[in-house]
Amino acid sequence: MAPHPVFTELDSSGWVIWRVGPGLNAANMWGRGRLERAWQAAETESDTIVDLRPLHRRDLAGHLCARVGRYFFELRVRERWDAAIPEPCVLVHEFYNGRSYLLTATSGRRDLRKGDEFVRKDPFDPTGPRLRVKILYIDPVGRTARLSVYRRPAIIFFDGTADRLGAVDDDGGLIIIGGKVVNVPSNSPLYAKVEDVAQQLQEAEITFDGQGHDLLHHGSLRAMSALTELLARRESPHEPQNVMQAAQIPPSLAHVAEPGEG
Repeated sequence: MAPHPVFTELDSSGWVIWRVGPGLNAANMWGRGRLERAWQAAETESDTIVDLRPLHRRDLAGHLCARVGRYFFELRVRERWDAAIPEPCVLVHEFYNGRSYLLTATSGRRDLRKGDEFVRKDPFDPTGPRLRVKILYIDPVGRTARLSVYRRPAIIFFDGTADRLGAVDDDGGLIIIGGKVVNVPSNSPLYAKVEDVAQQLQEAEITFDGQGHDLLHHGSLRAMSALTELLARRESPHEPQNVMQAAQIPPSLAHVAEPGEG
């Protein structure tokens, strides 16, 4: 809290009697129907740029908050109700069961600064929903913060096809390379190889360690790893580039791809 700008009396020990702030956060304002001019993220956002004004500066044009799913992002600067905060920053709150909760960035900070990221994903489920908000910069003089928002809904599989909340692909399949989902159409020369490896993985006995974290290795997983390495070298899964020679095919993939098949 900051000393009151008008009532400046001190007690007998010299301490300030009257204090103000900090201002109510965006999540609590939303819970009480008081949040205005909030930018609302769509289900899918691809590094969308969002500029924020300080939450309590309604006299300035622009968005006062960014709402991404159940998370509220707000800019706070050292003035008025927030005069006692250490440095200009972006705060992230979640509203649950009538209360707001202050959340942390991947760096462990609660007051997000330039370069900080707020990420939400399941590291063991590459098809689950993903969210990443990065603080590109904070301008205390111009009273502006710029955010980059990435959001992806969960990928839902139906009989070999994938659906992102209603967007159904063709009759091909999907593979995941480095966390990125790549579509493999049914007419692609890679489709038969991916289907073969997927069938082996489905039939294989997969076990986990005591903590349920690390997938134990077996032949099918090594084949899938080799196939992933092969696919990562290609510019596109839709059209073959240079035909791979027999000597270039990884040994662990020999039972999946025949020499000269690309």
